[in-house]
Amino acid sequence: MSFVEQWQTQVNDSLMACARLVSAVSDIDLKYQLLVIGVLWPVRQPIQDFDFEAMQAVNEILGNRSKLVLQLVQQWEDDPLAVAQGLDAKTLQSGELGAALSDLIARFNAVSVFAKQLAGQSRVSQSVPSADEIPTQPSLGLPRVLVSYMRSDGEALATEVRQKLQEAGVVLWADLGQHEGTREWWQQITLALDRVDFLVLVMTPAAVKSKMVLKQWRYARQQGVCIYPVIKEVVDFSLLPRWISQVHFYNLNLEWSKLVSSLQGPCETPRIPFMVEDLPADFVNRPVELDQICLFVLPSPYGSRQKSKKQGQKKA
Repeated sequence: MSFVEQWQTQVNDSLMACARLVSAVSDIDLKYQLLVIGVLWPVRQPIQDFDFEAMQAVNEILGNRSKLVLQLVQQWEDDPLAVAQGLDAKTLQSGELGAALSDLIARFNAVSVFAKQLAGQSRVSQSVPSADEIPTQPSLGLPRVLVSYMRSDGEALATEVRQKLQEAGVVLWADLGQHEGTREWWQQITLALDRVDFLVLVMTPAAVKSKMVLKQWRYARQQGVCIYPVIKEVVDFSLLPRWISQVHFYNLNLEWSKLVSSLQGPCETPRIPFMVEDLPADFVNRPVELDQICLFVLPSPYGSRQKSKKQGQKKA
């Protein structure tokens, strides 16, 4: 039996044990931290003992990101609840580490096992819950929504949106606006969009003109992420590509409850993996030069058609 297979046989019991610890938490919700610990606890001691097979198993699943997880586990002590209380949820859910942990959670189907255990505890301590009361992935603290904005004129509105969504129980990805303009910013955005269900774009005058906003929009569509642009003042839709200006923009002054309701439901949108980029604003069409290039590089049928076309033009 490989170490990964051995890990698989142990992880369910580990997750169930960590889920039972939730009842010991009084004033702080540590569900997501305990979920992470449940996945990694079977390999904690082997990693701390520098067991080659254990470290190789982590590397087999995570590749280049394994180093971050190994460093995390090496710091853990023997009490899983104490370890959970010492972890920061935002750190676990963002950046390369967040992406690696999300992959491990998916690899071991950890959300399902953890949720079933929590549901069982709920039935014991209370009455049998309805389907709406059984914990789901969002209730475990897994982020479903990325709020994106331009810092130049959208930070205040984005802060307001984030606070109200959190008060409504919507689980958000970490705020990436503080990294705007850095080399790692786009990498962090793509990591988030690979994992969330919704992208809330705070559309301000700067955002309407931003190429980065268009880039985020395209990538979100490629990943099958539902996109909800929000506004609180009139924006110039003429500056947007037609395919964007035709999308419904949520007016936060009138449609706040509708936005929250949409974010609490499922995202149902198809992935569009192949999208042609818009032509740049300074593009100059040069059909004569393009035809000349095509004559040299494309197969003869195209070249023959172009030659015939030019000969016909000369005769005319």
